[in-house]
Amino acid sequence: GFYPIILWVIISNGYRYGSRYLYIALVIASVLFQFATYNNPHWAGYQELIMMMSVGLVALSLLVSQVLNKVSSLNDELTIKAEDLTYRLYHDSMTKLKNREALKQSLLERDFYALTLIDVNNFSHFNDLYGIEVGNDILKNIARYLTKIAYKNDLDVYRVSGDSFVLLQKIGISKVAFDSKIQAIVHELDICDIYLESIDIKLKLKFTMATVMERKNVLEKANMTLHFARQRGEKYWVYDENIDRKEEVKNILFWEKEVHEAIKDNRIVPVFHPIVDREGKIVKYETLMRMKRKEGKEVKLFSPIDFLEVA
Repeated sequence: GFYPIILWVIISNGYRYGSRYLYIALVIASVLFQFATYNNPHWAGYQELIMMMSVGLVALSLLVSQVLNKVSSLNDELTIKAEDLTYRLYHDSMTKLKNREALKQSLLERDFYALTLIDVNNFSHFNDLYGIEVGNDILKNIARYLTKIAYKNDLDVYRVSGDSFVLLQKIGISKVAFDSKIQAIVHELDICDIYLESIDIKLKLKFTMATVMERKNVLEKANMTLHFARQRGEKYWVYDENIDRKEEVKNILFWEKEVHEAIKDNRIVPVFHPIVDREGKIVKYETLMRMKRKEGKEVKLFSPIDFLEVA
């Protein structure tokens, strides 16, 4: 009476450990089952039925095995595709570096950030002169160059936009130590020459770099610092609160909107300032430009000093 139980134990273990073991288990189970039917008088009258059941069981088991193999194969394909999609999500297709999404993820996972944004000066000139294909070749070379630098200095490297890259410190480090490390990288990039085999030319590249050692709005501050360094013709700058241009940007956006609306509403007006002689008689007028703007119930006149540069 225990033979059917033994049979199913063997088959179930065959499923558990794979098709190869299932086939072995089926052979052993069938032999044991047949041996049992021929040696147990109680089962002697059911030999034909038991033989048919054994064959059917073997056939069913083989069919299930094939189905399981197919499911396993499909599962492996889906796993590979999922891994490929994940790789594409977090890597730049051209340079194979980690991308902006990967950087955002890294920034969320770390408590301490030491980030350096690197931008190629006048990169658009290379595209205009040699074409986009050569431009892409330049970016690939820069990526390889930065990868070597990152490896030597225990940094992660990312491509965050067209010609912008990021070096990210993996572990906590003092500002002095990190600044010393980056200064060495600034010097190394300053002597960066890239040979392009496709057009047989060596290019001298120039970079602008900005470092931020903060915990919040790191990329925003890095871009702000990079812009600040460019305006001053500096190769490298470290973020501090004095270069935060948020209020300046808000003011620019405010006056841009006001200028457009004032022109549309005909609120740019001439104001005549009288010029008098010694006796107080008006001899002529100085004509000034003003912008009329209503604030509450009062209409105010604003001098061009507030809006002329924006205009």
